[in-house]
Amino acid sequence: MNKEKIIITGYENPDLDNIASAYAYREYLGLKNIKAEIGIFGIPHPEAQFLMDYLGIKLKKIGRILKSKDKIILVDCSEPGWIYPKIKNSQVVEVYDHRAVNRSEDFKKAKKQIELVGACATLIAEKFCEDKIKPSKETAILIYTAIISNTINFQANVTTSRDKKVAQWLKRREKISKNLIHQMFAHKSELKGSVDKILLKDLAVNQFGGKKFTIFQLEIINVAKFVKNYLAKIKKTLIKAKNKENFDFVFLTCVDLEKGKNTFVAADEESQKVVSETLKVKFKNGIANYREVIMRKEIMPKLKEYLEK
Repeated sequence: MNKEKIIITGYENPDLDNIASAYAYREYLGLKNIKAEIGIFGIPHPEAQFLMDYLGIKLKKIGRILKSKDKIILVDCSEPGWIYPKIKNSQVVEVYDHRAVNRSEDFKKAKKQIELVGACATLIAEKFCEDKIKPSKETAILIYTAIISNTINFQANVTTSRDKKVAQWLKRREKISKNLIHQMFAHKSELKGSVDKILLKDLAVNQFGGKKFTIFQLEIINVAKFVKNYLAKIKKTLIKAKNKENFDFVFLTCVDLEKGKNTFVAADEESQKVVSETLKVKFKNGIANYREVIMRKEIMPKLKEYLEK
């Protein structure tokens, strides 16, 4: 007879913050004599895979270990539509996330911690801080790099004093090479495969005010060059997604990791109108620039307010 397990997971194709939060929370629970496993589904983002390879970490695919009676802890995720389809909402016992727009109320049996910090990993790291527990080397590096990644090295508006405090706490306890951060950003910018494949693996359905949409996001070095070289292919992919999924609008937001600003690409007039009126930008040839870093999780509440008017 199979015993129920506790599985820590997040959304499909997890990013670094998702992986770091799961890895750190499993370690924390283990120190409390609570056994849990990490399960992932989909393909980790290149940046997450780079850190996992760097640290020699291998994680199981969730489909191979999930049972109907297992208890699920969600980290860096609070949207039922983003999790593994076979997970029932009633299985979720804990939810940790840092998004202003979420549907955590759908997990009625879960204990929830939703707080607006730059990275979900910050919420998990604070548990170590509060209990005065030193995390392992692997956990310290994962949490630190997740915070750096999510806040774009503290340039993004989502950065809080809590993120900075945790990052400094980790640096005092574990030597983390500055070159690792550079390598991480550089690896993140090495886009492999077609533009179509790169963007569509990040597709997630959102809906506010009766409008169905998606926002693709890339965080890379030298955004201007990428957009210039692949503009036609980017537009083609956006139109493809819009038509296939019957989206009312769809656009790409590119965060320049070094220059600290955003570039938006929208291929059709309706999408350009929504972005222009929500973020006060002007499009030319399908491209609009934003003077500072704005993350997708920051754009979502603005879109929600705009669409629900």
